[in-house]
Amino acid sequence: NKIDADTVAKMLNLIDDELFFEISDAILNKDFSVVFDTTNKIYQNGWDFIDFTDGLTEHFRNILSVVLTQRTDLIETADVYRSKYSDYMNSFSKGDLLRILNYLTKLQQELRYSNNQKLRIEIALTNLIGLEKSSTLSEIISGLESGNLDLSVTEKTSNKETAQQKPVAKKKTETSINSKISASVSESLQSFTNPSFTGELNFETITKKWESYIADLCAEKSFLLTPLFTNSKPINFDGVNLHISAQDESTKSSLSLHKDYIDQKSKIFFGKKINVKFETSDSSKSGRTTKSKTNTISTSTNDQNSDLYEKMIKEQLGGIEITG
Repeated sequence: NKIDADTVAKMLNLIDDELFFEISDAILNKDFSVVFDTTNKIYQNGWDFIDFTDGLTEHFRNILSVVLTQRTDLIETADVYRSKYSDYMNSFSKGDLLRILNYLTKLQQELRYSNNQKLRIEIALTNLIGLEKSSTLSEIISGLESGNLDLSVTEKTSNKETAQQKPVAKKKTETSINSKISASVSESLQSFTNPSFTGELNFETITKKWESYIADLCAEKSFLLTPLFTNSKPINFDGVNLHISAQDESTKSSLSLHKDYIDQKSKIFFGKKINVKFETSDSSKSGRTTKSKTNTISTSTNDQNSDLYEKMIKEQLGGIEITG
């Protein structure tokens, strides 16, 4: 006759909230082993991966609420977890939480079209745990811009003579590392600003560079984009809009989720802003039919305008129609 939270959770097969706290702790401690322990627990308990992602998103939303308001009374959770949320007040920054929530929101959409949700979750959790803090990135960028990047190189040695020479060696090492980092950053910026393609951009050149273009698009998201671009080809290019064929409506919908990324990569590859549009074979045929109908309607409209002008001349100016 005793009913407690654990019994109800087991009966309803609810996901344990402790699992979400293990993920947030793993992000702080950079503990990648939690990834596979988590997916194994989800699989063994028969929990849904989409429900897990929704719960994890709500978990980080609660942390964001606590960090912004410095209070725990605005979140809907059990009292036992409120103290745990309060411990995160100074652990996560606002910028980091916004990046995590943005990533999880995109994951929710991509997960619905994934054929292997378990693998997709493992990749996503690994990326979250490996995510560098905003403060760390800001310090590195600021140091590179000012040229005062502090790279500490520490070596343990018992040799007294080596210890005396250590500051000189450290200075040379830092100078060498600084020059390598600056060269690497300059090379990265140059590759970002210089397009992979130069010359006149038209439909013919896009067709010739199609395989290279697709390879460049899928380089960073091969697992997600490569299957979607199978059998795709350019349909038309009007100087701004690039129409690309998709196998079916499902593929078109999946590609549309990555449109911002594809537009950005297209601008880098071709050296100009291009608006990518995806079409199925039915929609492209419909476009050609619509164009034909537009020409017919245009001719009909001209005839109607001509009749209107004749009527105005007769009624308002007293004109008489002369027939030959």
